Amino acid sequence: MRHRKVRCHGSGFFFFEGLKMGIPARVVKFCCLCLFWSGLSLSLGSCGSNSNSPAMPVIVPLDAPSIPYASPLSIAGTESNVMPITVGCQLVNEPCVSVTVCQAGGLAGSNHCVTIPNILLDTGSQGLRVFASAVPFSLPARTDPASGNPLAECQPYADGTSDWGSLVTADVLLGNGNDRAANIPIQLINSSFATVPSNCTQPDTDPVSAKYNGVLGVGLFAVDCGDGCATNANNGLYFACAGSTCHPVAVSVDHQVSNPVTSLASGNNNGVIIQLPSVTASGTATLSGFMILGVGTQADNKPSSTATFFQADSSGEIGTAFAGTMYGAVIDSGSNAIYFPDTNLPQCTSSNISQFYCPASPTNLFGIVVGNSSSVNDKVTYQVTDAYSALVNSVAVDPGLGGTNSGFFDWGLPFFFGKSVYMGLDGKSSSLGTGMYWAF
Repeated sequence: MRHRKVRCHGSGFFFFEGLKMGIPARVVKFCCLCLFWSGLSLSLGSCGSNSNSPAMPVIVPLDAPSIPYASPLSIAGTESNVMPITVGCQLVNEPCVSVTVCQAGGLAGSNHCVTIPNILLDTGSQGLRVFASAVPFSLPARTDPASGNPLAECQPYADGTSDWGSLVTADVLLGNGNDRAANIPIQLINSSFATVPSNCTQPDTDPVSAKYNGVLGVGLFAVDCGDGCATNANNGLYFACAGSTCHPVAVSVDHQVSNPVTSLASGNNNGVIIQLPSVTASGTATLSGFMILGVGTQADNKPSSTATFFQADSSGEIGTAFAGTMYGAVIDSGSNAIYFPDTNLPQCTSSNISQFYCPASPTNLFGIVVGNSSSVNDKVTYQVTDAYSALVNSVAVDPGLGGTNSGFFDWGLPFFFGKSVYMGLDGKSSSLGTGMYWAF
């Protein structure tokens, strides 16, 4: 979802806010393509990682069989390794979870922990970022080993906005059983911290304008940048701050904002499963599903025998053939539409949503998903409907949202409807294979 300057395997999203009748849209949030709207507000974005290394077979398939999807897991929703998901919590097709942040060793329910709702669940990024205002206690700062000064990060987005704030150490508890990722780096979003660097433009200021309290990135990688930020001080992301003055700094991997799933103490740390029910073409007011921690680590997350495995490449991408062209692709819950290039579909005529498709009637399409160095081709069908109609009808969960994208294929949240989607984290093994992979 977001385009990294060094190692792009993250995700983000930007929004067109204030899209009410007669009111110009204001670009607010994140980088890459994602569409969100609240009530009669629409927001736009797209999400994907570096598209320079797509997983491409030598021959582009023009058609393929539709492989049956993985059978849904039997989940009651109360299991210890399950996180309930609510879609449409504030914005259209926005999947939200609750996350507990604690001081070291803090117990859930005590004054050393806080449970934060309305956290965007993002399979296209890594790490937990929450607004500092949502955490009512102090957390120890992560410091630059060379200078001893506090570390901060600027997460820039394609729309010119950014998230700025300090890095701290926290325990992060996930799932109904409060599975603990202890002493990991997270970001506290705070535009008032120190002096915002000049490259950190239009920093996000509060949860009200952002439409969420934070982002939980459970993508395929362990950290949000990797070796590039560890060896290059001018990475554009990480800074060390002496008082109010901040300067660029290289940050070792162990100090970078990290994916909490990789550090879970229970052993449910090799991946996640996103399971959402199907949605009728007309959409619905709300939707509930689950994120299951771990893949094949216990009885309730044992992979379905019908799950089809797709190996990702070193950028965390798979391939998608569409209309005779192979594209690099991501599967990204943080994008709330499917974004793809199609010159035959009419774009919406309203300037506020012109980057979305508004076909006169529902249009059935398909993309052929191909894993890296894989002979398995899976024909995934989807439908694109009029984005303007979704706006007028105030549908909070819409499976037909589609948007334009150049040279890249972004399987956003509508892809997840009616599927159990398995994610294997980098270097972690399961009965399906060794990550990074997708299976569904």
